[in-house]
Amino acid sequence: MLAVASGVGATAAIGAGVTVLVANALFFVRSLARLVTVGRIREPA
Repeated sequence: MLAVASGVGATAAIGAGVTVLVANALFFVRSLARLVTVGRIREPA
């Protein structure tokens, strides 16, 4: 991993890392929103 990062360049490696981080954050927020929605549907009125 380190050899690839040094060959590609720090900027590209940081860009790829940030892209993965943002994608994971968006997936987490989407999953959390789905869980909250499911919880609201199951609550008695």
